[in-house]
Amino acid sequence: METTNAPPQEVEERKQRLDEACTGEEIARLHLDCPSQSAKDVKSWLESTSHFHRFEKIIPTPSSPSSSASAPHLRIPTTILLPLSTTLAEARAALPSPPPEPALMERISVVLLPISPASNALGELGTGSKASNHLSDPFLTFLSHPAISPLVDPQTRESLLSALPKRYTVYTPLALLPTGSLSSDAWKAVLDKAPPVVVEELWIGVLAAITRLGGEKVTHLAINHPIPGSEEDENVIRAPSHLHTLFGDFGPAISAERWALGPGLAAGAGEGEPIGEKDFENAFWVRTRQNGIFQSWAPRWTMFSRGNVTEKARVLRFGDASWWSKAISAGGGNASGGSDGRSGEDVQIAVDLYAGIGYFTLSYLSRGYAVLAWEINPFSIEGLRRGAVGNGFEVLVVKGAVDWEAVRETVEKRGVVVFAEDNQFAWTRFQEGLKEL
Repeated sequence: METTNAPPQEVEERKQRLDEACTGEEIARLHLDCPSQSAKDVKSWLESTSHFHRFEKIIPTPSSPSSSASAPHLRIPTTILLPLSTTLAEARAALPSPPPEPALMERISVVLLPISPASNALGELGTGSKASNHLSDPFLTFLSHPAISPLVDPQTRESLLSALPKRYTVYTPLALLPTGSLSSDAWKAVLDKAPPVVVEELWIGVLAAITRLGGEKVTHLAINHPIPGSEEDENVIRAPSHLHTLFGDFGPAISAERWALGPGLAAGAGEGEPIGEKDFENAFWVRTRQNGIFQSWAPRWTMFSRGNVTEKARVLRFGDASWWSKAISAGGGNASGGSDGRSGEDVQIAVDLYAGIGYFTLSYLSRGYAVLAWEINPFSIEGLRRGAVGNGFEVLVVKGAVDWEAVRETVEKRGVVVFAEDNQFAWTRFQEGLKEL
């Protein structure tokens, strides 16, 4: 057993309304309107969570100019980008964790403002069409390069520019283009024939354009692809094996033999050296904060679906664990779990049989539940461990024999116990726990 102290997975693209920030008229930046006397506190809160957009000025709200006799309101920009169609309730749910002063939220209004109107053309393209896609600049430069322009006639140029990606997602420091980007035969042909150094300049230009828009530096670029899951391409660990990397070091490869399922049907415990700390240190990790919850993962080895944001927000609207204890007691029942040893309240336990990097586990923890979790992908387990630590929760990773006293201590602290094994053994663990605890 290992004790450590140190953020389910697939969702169809049609559910990912908030999955990818859209360019042009489809994208909006989230702003917060508040009384001027609260502006300093709001700005400090956003800065503490890395959500203050420092490249845009704080301005008076249109309805409350600074010359008004009444108390003026100010508009504060955030780094949060959302589809323009996002509802105000969903936009508010995308804010970071509550500020130190709870009453501050009551004085804040959320506003979504388009970043770039469709009429903001970047210039002539090919035979005269206009570009409303701010990512066009690096591609225009690429197609005008002396090594590329002879390969592209005007008609092909028009076709290439009309097929540019118009959306992307930033998971710091990774920029992820959507599935199907640059997959046309025309783009494949040009990129295959282009000198590698020119292609590299293109990707650097794309990263620079995204950095200018979002205000946060991105260093890696990739194209998203669906998680393989058919019988012909079994992928029980839900690893994004078809991720198409374009620029940056995503970490070394790991042999299929090392990924084999070992005892307890845990991946990474097969033949050869088990996947462990050295592999985690050498991997490329990204991070994000959703509904105020920090998450981290290695995109080469684990998946992340921001489309789960609505369901995670629903989980966060559950009553606090303490509320359930009181409700059960009021109804004459017995709350499950043990006393936390501090407040005398019973600890409520949630179970996550497909924990991943903690999509829902971290949400349960944030509501005061202890969590028993199961996961077989070692990189997902490490991502969950990092997410728990990043959010200030206790975490215990169990491999092999269980130290039930350590489990008890973690549960009493409302932390997460991660069993690194197939969830088919969960019922056996429950029965063992009832005897030991």
